Parts: sequence; structure tokens; C-alpha cells
Amino acid sequence: MSSAGSSQPTAVVLPLGDSTASDPWELLARGEGAILRSEPSPGTGTDWRKPLRATSALADGVAKAVAGTGQAVTATGQRFILQMPSGSTDSLMEAVSGGYRAMTTNGAGRITGQVRLLPMNPAALAKSMSPVGVGLLALTVAAEMLGGDEQTRTLGEVKKGVDRLAVRLELDDEAELRTAEQTIETAHAALLDGASIPESVGLGAAMRDLQVIRNRSVALLDGWEQVARECAATTSGSALREKLGNVGSLGWDSFGLAVHTAYRAIALDSRRTVLTATEAQLRNPGAPLAAFRATVDADLAARAEEVRRMRMLFTRLASTPLTASTFSGRFLPAFASDEAAENGRSQALFAHLSAALAPQVALPTSVEADTITMDSRPDGTMRLIRPV
Repeated sequence: MSSAGSSQPTAVVLPLGDSTASDPWELLARGEGAILRSEPSPGTGTDWRKPLRATSALADGVAKAVAGTGQAVTATGQRFILQMPSGSTDSLMEAVSGGYRAMTTNGAGRITGQVRLLPMNPAALAKSMSPVGVGLLALTVAAEMLGGDEQTRTLGEVKKGVDRLAVRLELDDEAELRTAEQTIETAHAALLDGASIPESVGLGAAMRDLQVIRNRSVALLDGWEQVARECAATTSGSALREKLGNVGSLGWDSFGLAVHTAYRAIALDSRRTVLTATEAQLRNPGAPLAAFRATVDADLAARAEEVRRMRMLFTRLASTPLTASTFSGRFLPAFASDEAAENGRSQALFAHLSAALAPQVALPTSVEADTITMDSRPDGTMRLIRPV
């Protein structure tokens, strides 16, 4: 958006903290402001999930915040860009990928001395959502986009290793995890639309099933770590596979699938944490964004630690020399050859799982991790645009 009678671009700063600061530059310096600007839409970009109704909590809040500055907002063909404080999604991304640090933007085309920042008019959202509420909903969009994509990427990598064991999916866990993911997506859509998650969505029931799977997975991880700690400098490959398979009485053939299930449960529970904390925070509109971070950071850190433990376990197992069994002090040539090949496959699996769970150093430079983009459409809805 640009100010009347001037081509100088402008942006409105939404206050997200509880300080009395009103100067937009001071809010940004404190990390207590979100930058919102609008411009004619180029009509490019890929939709993310379903469009938002114009009356939805997020679309209405964004449009009113811009209109409250006196800037013209067209009914269609407008692009809204909302940038949260840098690092807003870091906690979730660490939980989903065990240490990922979201790339921060360099400010190019964003905040420079040639952009005029406007304070938000408090009356603009008097009958709508608070600035913090708008920021929270925007944060859940950024988190769901990034968290969902990272979960998909990691699961794809883990599954490549699991497929090598030719195991079949355990249908009960798979069905419950699929239901949990679908419910999270439905709950997120409801949150963006009405700033609350109706009981009819069934989030509570789906998350109870998810917690059972996650708790069981953590117990398996405890057992696998105990097996790894008891390994000698070199150990029999067959003995190691047997001991790992004995944990939870799953058997070695189900080991890779159990890892896949464990990671998926942790990632989904991390995304659930952000949603439920956001809904709780929206019931207290006077609370600053910092209160939300305080609520979720400890929970997300615990899940990030679980992913890190899994990665370190597989790193350790991949570097443990595996030997073939002997009989009466002598190798049985054919058996030893088969076991050596199996040992190689096992260590390849461990190395693959370790790499799959490794934190991603950076995203492509075109992705802005803490920014959401929305386009107004002729039918009055708002498109959420995927990062390039």
C-alpha cells in the first residue's frame, strides 16, 4: 500500500506485545510488531488448502487493519503480506525436525529507509480480532505450512529406509495417525474462520489416540537407547537386531516402521500443541504474543529433544561395527556371508534414518519462514499463497 499523494510504499505495524510503545520502529526493534502491507496482486502463486471466507477471523482482521490506516483496500486483486517477528516459527520447526532453524529474511523489499511505517489505528480492529489475535492466526498458518511440509519431507526420507525392510503398515496405527492429521487440518481451518475449534471437530478424541501412540513410541525409544548403551565396541549384528526387535516385542522386521510411526506422532503432536495453545490464547485477547511463546516453547522443546534422541541413537548404531556370528570358534562361510550382507543393510538403515532426521540447515532463499501471503478473489474469499 502507498500513502495518498505519494508513491512511497507504506506498511502498518501491528502491536503484538504489552508495552506502551506506539512508534512502529520501536515495536519492531523490541520484536513486538508484525509488518502488514498490501499491494496489487500479481495473480501468481499456488493456493494452500482452502480459501478463507471474507468474514473469517483472519481475513477480516487483516483487511480491517489495512483499511484502518486510511489506505484503499480493493475488494479483489489485492495481495496482503504479513511478516511476523523473525524466528516466530523456530520452536515448532525444531520439534518437527529436531533442531531446524528457520531462515530469517534479509529485509530486501521489506523494511528499508524508503518504506514508511504506520502505527495501527486501535479503532480499526475495535469490532474485530485484536492485533495479537491476527498475529497468532498468521503464525499458525506459517507454522502449519512449514511444519506440514517438513513432516512430509522427513517421513518420505524415513519411509525410503523402511521400504528396504519390506514391512507392511500396521493398519490400526496408520488409521489413527491419518485421522489425527486430518483432524488437525480441520481444526486449523475452523480456527482461521471463527477463532475457535468447535467440539464437533473431534480434536480431543483424535489427540488422545495420538498421545497413546506417542507415549508408546517414547517407551520404545527408551528401550532402543538401552540396547545401544549396552553394545560393546563391536557387536554381533544378529544379536543387535534381535535385541532391538525384542523392545516392545515388535520384532526386527517392524523396527523401521516403529521409527516412522514415532516420528510422525511427535510431528503431529507438535502441530497440535501450536493449535490448542493458539485457541487458548485467543480467549485472552489482552495477552501479548510473548505469553503464547512461553506456553508452547517448553512443550515443543520436549518434542524436539525426542527427535534429537532418535537421530543420535541411529548415528551411534550406524557407527557401531557389526560382526558375523561364529560356530565353535569358526565362521560358517555361507552363513557368515549372508549375515555380513544383512549387517551392511542394517547399518545402511541406521545411517539413512540418522540422515533423514537431521535438522535442515536452511530453506531455499525464496521462502520467508515467518511470513504469510493472502490474495483477495472476485468471489470475496482470500487465498492463502504457498511460499515459492
